[in-house]
Amino acid sequence: MLMAAGLGTRLKPFTDILPKPMLPLMGVPMAQYAFDAMERAGVGRVVANVHLQGERMKGLLASLERGSMELSVSDESALLLGSGGGIRQALPLLGKEPFYLMNADTLCDINLAALMDRHLELRKRHGTTLTLAVFRQAPGAGNYTEIRLDASGE
Repeated sequence: MLMAAGLGTRLKPFTDILPKPMLPLMGVPMAQYAFDAMERAGVGRVVANVHLQGERMKGLLASLERGSMELSVSDESALLLGSGGGIRQALPLLGKEPFYLMNADTLCDINLAALMDRHLELRKRHGTTLTLAVFRQAPGAGNYTEIRLDASGE
């Protein structure tokens, strides 16, 4: 699932021109980076939620390179549902299998296929329903707190 329904308030006035997931980084719309990562991981269908400029976003998302991935849209134009509500509304489009949850405006260098392999292993062993990818150590010296793992990585 690609979370693409935000308001883009922190990047105004740029988001008055383009929704945040479509703002370019090095000439490439931010959402394209997420599509590329999902395609590399073998994802067959992307479900994206939209809110701000909903109809326009549908067209913009459809115009991105997706390889053989199918695109479905969960429309929140009438009411922004937030992260949990957006996922809940999209569940019928997502199906029963495990899925990735990615933000359309965030860059991350992570091996999604390896993450899914680990999730499926933990699901089989412990009944895990959610696997969160985190940095082993907070990047930089910012004000954010990291999640610390024990030596086994669990």
